[in-house]
Amino acid sequence: MTKLYSDRPSAPVHRVVVLGAGYAGVLAANRILSSRGGVPGEDPARNCSVVVVNPRADFVERIRLHEVAAGTRSTAAVPLRDLLHGDAEIVVGSATAIDAARRRVDVAVGDGVESVGYDTLVYAVGSNTDRSVPGVGEHAHHAGDADSTEALRAAVAALAPGSMVRVVGGGSTAIEIAGEIGAARPDLAVEMVSAGGVAGFMRDAARSRVLATLRRLGVAWRDDTRVTEVRDRENCSPPTGPFSGSTCACGPPRSPCRTSPRAADWRRTPPDASASTRR
Repeated sequence: MTKLYSDRPSAPVHRVVVLGAGYAGVLAANRILSSRGGVPGEDPARNCSVVVVNPRADFVERIRLHEVAAGTRSTAAVPLRDLLHGDAEIVVGSATAIDAARRRVDVAVGDGVESVGYDTLVYAVGSNTDRSVPGVGEHAHHAGDADSTEALRAAVAALAPGSMVRVVGGGSTAIEIAGEIGAARPDLAVEMVSAGGVAGFMRDAARSRVLATLRRLGVAWRDDTRVTEVRDRENCSPPTGPFSGSTCACGPPRSPCRTSPRAADWRRTPPDASASTRR
C-alpha cells in the first residue's frame, strides 16, 4: 500500500495534490515541479511537492483509444513514471471525498481509505461518456476509458462478417471510432447516427474531406437523428420505426438505438459502392 501523508506539510514546503493523471493532470504536475526555483521563497511554486492521485499506474492516451477499439493498437497505456517529473509522488487510488475546510482528500487505496492533506488541490479527473439516455448503460459500449475500450474491442472482434456496428455521435471521437473500425473490419457494416450533422463543427471544406474519407472506408451515416433510447440489437426512430444493429457505441457501438429525427426525412448517406480502398 502506498503511504499517504496524514498531515498537511509544514512550511516552507507547499504541497500540491493533483487528482487525475490524464493530459491535464500530468501537464499540471510537470509544469508545477519544473517551475521551482533553486532557492526557496515565498512563491509556493518555487518550493513545493506534488502528489498525483490516479486510479491506475498508467497514463491513458485517450486520443488513441479508437485504435484500441478497432484492434489496430494493442494498448493506449504508458507508465506514469515514464511521463511524470522525477520528483512527483504517485498514489494509485481513487479520491472519494474532499474536505475543503480542512484541506484533506480521502483516497481509497487497496481495501482501505486513507487521507492526504494539501495546500493546493488540482482537480483534473477528466470526463466520460454521457450515459443518461435510457439503455446506454446496458446495451451500448463506449471508448472513454481503457477498460470500456477493451470491452468494445472484444465485442467488435467477436462480430461475424456482415454485422452492423452503429456509432452514436458525430464529433471527433465518433468519427475516429467509425473510421478506424471501418478500415480494420471492411467485412462489417458501420453506420454513424448524429443529432446534428457528422463533422458539422468543421468548415465546409474540411467536413467534405472527412465525409469523403468515411465514405471511402464504407461508413454510412444518418444526420439530424437524436438517440432517445438504446435497446438490445434494435434502434427505433419515430416515425420510421425500428432499425437493427449488432453493436452500438456512444461516442462509439453494441446495440440498436431508439432515435428521434430532427428533420422530416432520414437523410441517410450510403457508402460509395464503387470505393474499395481502405487505409
